[in-house]
Amino acid sequence: MSKNKIYCSYSSSDREIVLNTVNVLKNKGLDVWFDQLDISLGERWDESVERALDESNIVLVFMSKASLESSNVMDEFSIAIVEGKQIMPILIENCELPMRLKRFQYVDFANNYEAGMNQLLQALNASDSEFVSPINEKVTISNEQFNDGEFEATEDVVDNNINYNVFISYNHGDARTAYKIKEVLTDSGIDVTIDEDSMKLGQEIKSFISESIQKADAVLTLISNRSLKSGWVGVETFDTMFAEEQSGKRKLIGCVLDSDFYNYDYTINTIDGLDEEIESRKKVMIRQLEKDVSVTDISSEIDRLRKLRQNFPETMKRLRDFKCIDVSDEEIINHSMDKFVKQLKRPKVI
Repeated sequence: MSKNKIYCSYSSSDREIVLNTVNVLKNKGLDVWFDQLDISLGERWDESVERALDESNIVLVFMSKASLESSNVMDEFSIAIVEGKQIMPILIENCELPMRLKRFQYVDFANNYEAGMNQLLQALNASDSEFVSPINEKVTISNEQFNDGEFEATEDVVDNNINYNVFISYNHGDARTAYKIKEVLTDSGIDVTIDEDSMKLGQEIKSFISESIQKADAVLTLISNRSLKSGWVGVETFDTMFAEEQSGKRKLIGCVLDSDFYNYDYTINTIDGLDEEIESRKKVMIRQLEKDVSVTDISSEIDRLRKLRQNFPETMKRLRDFKCIDVSDEEIINHSMDKFVKQLKRPKVI
């Protein structure tokens, strides 16, 4: 373990200021682990976090109302104390501190970011430790800084001579985001399979999905409240999980539009909604039978919803356990897809 390996404990709602701080520390040559930058796509969150915390000897605890209410942050803080790690609390929002944190001297970012950053750098014994910026001004992260901070990959380990294919699974209500992702990937030299452009007229949807998943190096599934309740997206997600089991090759990468699925009651609430959808279609099927009308169409819909319902808990576990890509706005998509492309072209990642 290196002399100063630094772990960042924080609430996801404070990600922006934490990311700004991490980039300043990294630019000063400090060995800082930050989940958003240092967990590879497809890696298990819990295993990566546990390993990083175990290997660190300094823990930065970013204190805000949100972080102090986070069980994960409090657990990480408690583990750090038990294991004798050096705790460096950073106040990023004026709030009431719990007793166990009050006994630690903290760095104050909330009232003077520049002074607080200089104090933190001195405490970490950073070379060339002076940090100068206008008070309370955000640290600007250029594309070059963002990429250099995120990637270990260099040009000599990226193979640009191989054709890579990505299949995008999405609900049509999220088409704008899906096509923005396609645009960025295509500009990066990646072949993209997406239904509206790639499916032939008259081709069976199920066979198109199966073929697309089989040939894809990665399947990007857009996670939104619409897509998670979609029978077809559910089929694509579970078929990808099955393909992973058969091949032993990681393919499924979640792209998060709505983060509601992380809520502890999301699974049961969604299943309740699916039950209502299934019952409503059963009523339509009964009406069709009464009028001697074929029920093939409605029966297929019910089968897809039932399969989605049956597999939903396992799908949620898979999406929550592994790192996903943030695609909540266009600027983030550009950064996230750049990172994804570099990792896709490294053989050990996908």
